[in-house]
Amino acid sequence: MNSKKIRENCLIWLLKCLEEQKNENVPSVKGLNEEIRDGLENMSFNEYLIKKMFIRDIYLKCRVGNFREDWISKKIFIANKHIFSDSCDDTYYERTASSTLERKFIIDFENNFICNKIEDSQYKLFFTSSGMSAILLALHLCQMLSKSKRIIVQNDMYYEIEPVLKTIFNYVEYCNVEQIYQLLLKSDVVCYFLGYARKSESTNILSIQRLIDVLSRTENNKPIFVIVDRTYFSLVDKFYDQLGRLVNKENITIISVESLLKHYQYGLEMTTLGAMLVYSKKCKSRIYAEMISLLYNSLGVRLSPVLYSRLFAFDKAVLTDMFMLACHNAECLYKYLQDETVIKIGYGDGPNLKGGDLLYISVASVQQCKEIISFIQKDRKVLHGQSFGLDITRVCCEENKKRHDVKLRISLGTEDEESIENLGESIKNALQKCRSL
Repeated sequence: MNSKKIRENCLIWLLKCLEEQKNENVPSVKGLNEEIRDGLENMSFNEYLIKKMFIRDIYLKCRVGNFREDWISKKIFIANKHIFSDSCDDTYYERTASSTLERKFIIDFENNFICNKIEDSQYKLFFTSSGMSAILLALHLCQMLSKSKRIIVQNDMYYEIEPVLKTIFNYVEYCNVEQIYQLLLKSDVVCYFLGYARKSESTNILSIQRLIDVLSRTENNKPIFVIVDRTYFSLVDKFYDQLGRLVNKENITIISVESLLKHYQYGLEMTTLGAMLVYSKKCKSRIYAEMISLLYNSLGVRLSPVLYSRLFAFDKAVLTDMFMLACHNAECLYKYLQDETVIKIGYGDGPNLKGGDLLYISVASVQQCKEIISFIQKDRKVLHGQSFGLDITRVCCEENKKRHDVKLRISLGTEDEESIENLGESIKNALQKCRSL
């Protein structure tokens, strides 16, 4: 892949967003633009990071200084004159106010990722304060609409949400993906929670195409509610293209949830953000839509309008290219570590199976994992942290205490192939040293 061109396009887009900002307390953006553009074609990875973080700092100074929206109260009158113009709905609370910035980014998201793929009347899109908030909202919504006390959950989903699941549902059952497909075809169970699991084995990988195919053929005439966590592959899984195949299924509701922090913020981590999209023929009903909005507002999972001012506008092409570069690096590292027991996280089905930007390596204990990370960090420039979708590769330890399972997680960045090869050598050396102790 042409990594230099991908980085260049990313900086050009960020500069375009910066050019649209005007702030008297910030130096001439035009001058900064010319300074940053100088030498883009031949810049090194480190120069790219420096330029990118510089844009981020200037952008934040512009945006915070320009934030003037009053989202608490719609209007304030003095002598029959508006002190604040219409900037949000007729409401007095942040949790129920839809700010102009929130609406702007929702429209931007729709135009980039959903536009013309599904009818506007058949879905409702909500932004939340984080990916976990989107999951929480979806689970409550699923239970409220179905009135079911039972939910089927895919194996290897977030262990952090188990207490939430058991609070909302009386009966939580875990199955692999293939078992869920079979239940969807003939079972009378109505609530399901699937996703691109963190430790997806080859026998437990979600395929959106297969899921939609199963739902289109189900013999269950009861209302079915399927929550799908698409965080890892939402940029490339063609989810919205597939939904049209359910055009004649009045009883099916699909709820997509995802984090918009990981792969949607150009590796800059501007603010936590999540999204929940409800796809159902019932969304055409005003009462149905109002019920969803009521729950959304009542749970207080809306992101503060102030934080929207930190975000760069979405550009699907730039974001997808950055994600694919990280996936390419993951594939390179996977091949380099082929002598080790490396687990990919993937999506798709059969010959169309594709890998992502995360890799896992099984280790004996948390202590051993910490020692491996320490060795790697001494030898290579990597970060220690759990997030992913960044330019610099991150490593961390993931422990499932319930299963006594410990893995080293490698979240690939957008470095050059030579850096990835050197990282592979460091990981191999660290594994050998720690396993021989």
